[in-house]
Amino acid sequence: ELGTKWGNAWDSAWFRFKADISNLKTFTNLMGKVDCNGEGIVYAPNGVPHQGLTNGSVFVVHNGRNLFDIPSHWVQNGKLEFWVEASASNLFGITREKDPAENCPHPHGNYSGIYNEGSLVIKNEFIDELRKDIKYLTDLLIEIPADSVRHIRILKAIDDSINLYFKSNGENKECIIPLKKVLNAKANETSISVSAIGHAHIDTGWLWPVKETIRKCARTFTNQLRLMEKFPDYKFGASQPQLYQFTKDHFPEVYQQIKERVKEGRWECQGGMWVEADCNLVSGESFVRQIFYGKKFYIDEFGVDVKNVWLPDVFGYSAALPQIMKKCGVDYFMTQKISWSQFNKFPHHSFYWKGIDGTKILTHFLPEDTYNSGLKPSTLIKAERNYKDKVVSNNILSLFGIGNGGGGPNEEQIESGLR
Repeated sequence: ELGTKWGNAWDSAWFRFKADISNLKTFTNLMGKVDCNGEGIVYAPNGVPHQGLTNGSVFVVHNGRNLFDIPSHWVQNGKLEFWVEASASNLFGITREKDPAENCPHPHGNYSGIYNEGSLVIKNEFIDELRKDIKYLTDLLIEIPADSVRHIRILKAIDDSINLYFKSNGENKECIIPLKKVLNAKANETSISVSAIGHAHIDTGWLWPVKETIRKCARTFTNQLRLMEKFPDYKFGASQPQLYQFTKDHFPEVYQQIKERVKEGRWECQGGMWVEADCNLVSGESFVRQIFYGKKFYIDEFGVDVKNVWLPDVFGYSAALPQIMKKCGVDYFMTQKISWSQFNKFPHHSFYWKGIDGTKILTHFLPEDTYNSGLKPSTLIKAERNYKDKVVSNNILSLFGIGNGGGGPNEEQIESGLR
């Protein structure tokens, strides 16, 4: 029954879904919609992880994942069956509140696994396209001066589109044409170029037990594998060999799919360190081992020599790192967390970091001030405004997706990037 409590905080449960859909004429655009008030993994009928779910009380409003495509081969003689392994916890562990003294979120209170929804839906592709176009353009309007030519033309296009839609009771598909015209307007020649890569920063240990970190890997990586099937040009990257090792040990079928995508050049192995290591407390020997074992894993498993250190979420850095990185065969460094300093604004985004011994490493700080970009017009325009090294470089990096608790990009963010 909907609303049934099935577990307390951190409990896990298996749900078996069965349906007779023999009355459907086609199984095209058939989707499942499941919400167990927590995270979960959808399993195909053959027992292979298919896609991750992230819902519950906090995350649905922020592009939550409660929808997944149902492949037609899952349906046998008009009968459908699949499984969901659910966890009674949220993306960030348990429900959160802010501690006024620290301005920092902490887990608190009771949390329950509740069966909120289990539905089959059919996606209307045209309505979905129309919705995404309007959503993108309205976000762009926020950032464009109201008296500019572009603002006025976008507003008129949205107005024309909606009028056409309602006059025809949604039957006239030409209502999308005015939107496509303004979407096809080219950027200014002097605009910054953005390299956008799908990303899913996963904390190996934060507000949840390690058993959830292991399953977060499966949820996140299956999400990205499914998106690669939908979007042929989509590329995703993940750091930390420890997370790959978790996946290899616990979800071998998923790991094999990742290896195939790495070989194709669509899955990027990021960060030469075994984990995204603390850089304040550890010794030089620890740094060397992090990079030695991290690079060795990528070479042994994927045949890739990773030349960057990737630390989007590290609180401070050792001044010895440039020398250590260079001697370990690393040429590039990427980070971002320094931009969240309460008191100091770092003066650069693209620069050479010079270590104690004079070694230089080409470094990039993300000018969006986040490794969880929504890849929306408003966030990219913010990045262009923020970028402190426009005079020497025309290129910035955008890491888009849902991070910290994992999940990575969803279809909305990729569609926004395409627009």
